[in-house]
Amino acid sequence: LPPDEKTSIKDDHQKPVGTPLYGVRFPRWHICSNSGCQRLFKCGLGAVKIQKCPDCASRLYQSRFVTVCKNGHIDDFPWQQWVHRSLSPDCKGSRLKLKSSGSSSLSGIFINCEDCGKRRPLTGITVMDGEDSFLSKHLEGVEKSPYICRGHSPWLGDHYENCDEQMVGIL
Repeated sequence: LPPDEKTSIKDDHQKPVGTPLYGVRFPRWHICSNSGCQRLFKCGLGAVKIQKCPDCASRLYQSRFVTVCKNGHIDDFPWQQWVHRSLSPDCKGSRLKLKSSGSSSLSGIFINCEDCGKRRPLTGITVMDGEDSFLSKHLEGVEKSPYICRGHSPWLGDHYENCDEQMVGIL
């Protein structure tokens, strides 16, 4: 069951979230609505106000991309890890932008890191090959550790449990 007290959820600064109606913001990643900007921005779990882009002040909307595992866990899409092809990227990627080539497929949607110049399409993020997830196997390559589930259940607040399943992207 979800927590029964509004104060049991804490924001990014470990302050209790006090809202008239209990809820958790998920996905936490938001995208700027200005088609010329499209910056990605991560909001806190307890953010209650309409979020604005720090670059252009346009409204942010929640990302349509998340990841899931077969045990029912759901998490934000790993934008920073995906664009940098690493579970622990050297670049912190504080200026990520979503760009589209006009195609309706995932191969036409790119994530760009404006800090280091890396760019990567979302091709394959929804693909499962038997027990293997393209997303889990293509962050650092098959020979290295795959991207696995953190056991997140956002409806329980900042709750995580042990899980070793591979993640797959969904929209």
